[in-house]
Amino acid sequence: MEKIQVSKVSQVEAAGLMAAAGLNSADGIATPATIAAAGECFKLSDGTSEGVFVLERHGARMWISGAGAVASAGLANIGLPVIEAIARQSRCERVGFQTLRPGLVKLAKKQGYRIKGFILEKEL
Repeated sequence: MEKIQVSKVSQVEAAGLMAAAGLNSADGIATPATIAAAGECFKLSDGTSEGVFVLERHGARMWISGAGAVASAGLANIGLPVIEAIARQSRCERVGFQTLRPGLVKLAKKQGYRIKGFILEKEL
């Protein structure tokens, strides 16, 4: 496997990468541009896949506002530990995120994450 490269990127670049990855917010309201504007933006590459994630610090918790990948081959498996390392460097005690992807929930649970709640919505 190639070396993992992580770099900070501008909000504009992050929004473009999220749009290319087809990122949809879990709330269905936020856009790649508004997600990127919410926090610090990073690009992650393993030589074959490229991903982007946006982090917001809320007290002792690092929140993943958005994340997506283009041509990903298991980038989430690599990305979560990278995000955890960034959170530790920022002296955060935990990492959290919201997702619509059951596969990501399963992967995250294997890495020690646990479900902390549910979001319910009703169309009117």
